[in-house]
Amino acid sequence: MKKELTQSGTLRSELPAKINIEECLTAEAIGYNPNKNDRLLILREINDMFTAFDIDKSERAIELLINDITDKYFAESVDDIAYCLRKGRQGYYTEKIYGKNFNMQVFTSWMTHHLEEKYTKRERIITEAKKAMSEVWTTREEYVEAARLGKVVNEILAKQKKQSDEFERNYNIFKGKYFANKSN
Repeated sequence: MKKELTQSGTLRSELPAKINIEECLTAEAIGYNPNKNDRLLILREINDMFTAFDIDKSERAIELLINDITDKYFAESVDDIAYCLRKGRQGYYTEKIYGKNFNMQVFTSWMTHHLEEKYTKRERIITEAKKAMSEVWTTREEYVEAARLGKVVNEILAKQKKQSDEFERNYNIFKGKYFANKSN
């Protein structure tokens, strides 16, 4: 396998065996144009799920599913998609796969549950950090915990700012290409 750099510039040929929801909060978004490495990681997760459920899909069907997932969830990370597929495969979400019927509708239902969990956790962390920062600390442990929560919040906010700037830039590029093609 040819290894490629991720958007952040780090080599990533495999996802960790365990992914937790906190990692999803600070993971880098796929973006409008996912790189080949990110697509390969998603493909591995989908293949693992199909193997677990004994689902046989054509390569074209799998490619379409990956395209649909990356188009719809470009603002989320590969970690989010992997976490969602793993939790869905383990039966954590209410939408069941009947027979061999896994499609975008099932995945969207699973992803809705995952994103609810993710953003609930994010809001809880931010609320705890704000509360901890406004309190008077009586022990060193309280101060350390408040600082840790503040760091997590800063990482989340920095990620949001970076994504917002990147999406705005990509949108302007897309819009320019669209109107250039339309005028021709």
